[in-house]
Amino acid sequence: MNELYLEEAFILVSGLFVSWLVLNRRSRINIRDDFYFVVFFCFGLIYTVIAPAMVIFNEEEAYSLVVAKYPQIQLYCLVFFFLPLGLIYLYSKRRPTLFQSSGIGYQISGLKLVVFCVLLLLLELVFTVLAVDNDMYARRISTEKIAEVISQLDMATLTILRTHDLVTLPMIALLIIMLPSIKLQMAKWLYLMAQMTLIIVVLGYIVFAVVNSRTMLILLALAVLFAFLMRASDDFRPSGRFLMGISVSILYGLVLISNVRNHGADANVQDIINPVSFITQSEASAFSSWEWTQRLDCVDLIAQMDDSLKNNDYEWGRAWERPLVTLFGQIFGLNIATEYKNEAITTAKSYLIERHTGLNKKDYPSCIETDLWGNFGAYGLPMAGLCIAIGFVWLRYGLVESLSPAAFATSLVFAFYLVAFEKEFIDWMLGWIKLIPAIALMVVLNPIQSIIISKPNSPSERIP
Repeated sequence: MNELYLEEAFILVSGLFVSWLVLNRRSRINIRDDFYFVVFFCFGLIYTVIAPAMVIFNEEEAYSLVVAKYPQIQLYCLVFFFLPLGLIYLYSKRRPTLFQSSGIGYQISGLKLVVFCVLLLLLELVFTVLAVDNDMYARRISTEKIAEVISQLDMATLTILRTHDLVTLPMIALLIIMLPSIKLQMAKWLYLMAQMTLIIVVLGYIVFAVVNSRTMLILLALAVLFAFLMRASDDFRPSGRFLMGISVSILYGLVLISNVRNHGADANVQDIINPVSFITQSEASAFSSWEWTQRLDCVDLIAQMDDSLKNNDYEWGRAWERPLVTLFGQIFGLNIATEYKNEAITTAKSYLIERHTGLNKKDYPSCIETDLWGNFGAYGLPMAGLCIAIGFVWLRYGLVESLSPAAFATSLVFAFYLVAFEKEFIDWMLGWIKLIPAIALMVVLNPIQSIIISKPNSPSERIP
């Protein structure tokens, strides 16, 4: 027992060291320019280091033979995934950003802005009506229940719901980023329309997310924070206190939502606003702090598969058959893809659970490292670090280096796709194909005509 605690304490210290090595000021990380990389990196440490450590230090779970495998797996992930990921990203981002000039603005098209706001409001309205009609505001936990609801939807309804999921956050972020330029360039009624559109869509998104998904709320908070950072001048350097305050506020908001879910909306106000009541909720509660810890522990499934993988060999890519068939089968109309989807066995994770664990489940907490480990063991982690680092370098280029409005709009759509650490690696690599319609929509509707930069000691210059 004490030996396991010491091993996990070493992992926590190692995780702090890796974080400092990659994210310290000397490494040239900027919270605005590298925002989504920093978020992904921190999410990864939560899934791989912090949440598993909380499981280990739980008195009952520490006796498990599965949990005893945690430290070794965590160490492999830190050394072979996080270090290559951080170092490759740091040494690949060489170009200067637009914010190294004295100022940045956007030339807005009034007509496109009107179309943008009207279509965003219309999308939110149609989504809300369809969600109510299909009972989407009812709370559902587990992939099987969600898959059951989705399988009953017709293609038109499913397309609208998916489009809403993919473009709403990028459109919210884009609208916030444009607001100062809209205020300076457009008539007051256009500025008011943009503000009202933003308020209505954000409120609608929050209402749906409160019932269905805490992840949606976190992504919304990230979209808003990034948009405000993009509006700041180059002199703005968010302090540690500022970022800590934002993080605590977001966390407390999620605690309030969990308390409302657990106690009911008509519960005592003190029970809802008291964070201690969230921490002390029973483990049987579907929204307890322990449930959060378990859902964020992506090492557990790897540990449960480990013995079987060593005894029967790694899958060497076979676990990716189902997600590949599901992805491309939908495009080419293969019946087997529909069967996989209806049975909720569309992921590499479901294949690995079935073959290498004794779990009687199709879904289980996992992350981007899970299917890599099942296919290649620790050998696959450096490959993932390289691919993901390159992905975030390109994302940085589109967001803060490129002068192309189309590249900027495209990168906003990609940002919320790339940042999801709980996504399987195969989905991270190829799932962007499903983003193509959303990207096309964002590029066509994007009201930004050109980016305006102001160089030091020179007049403003318009860059087409």
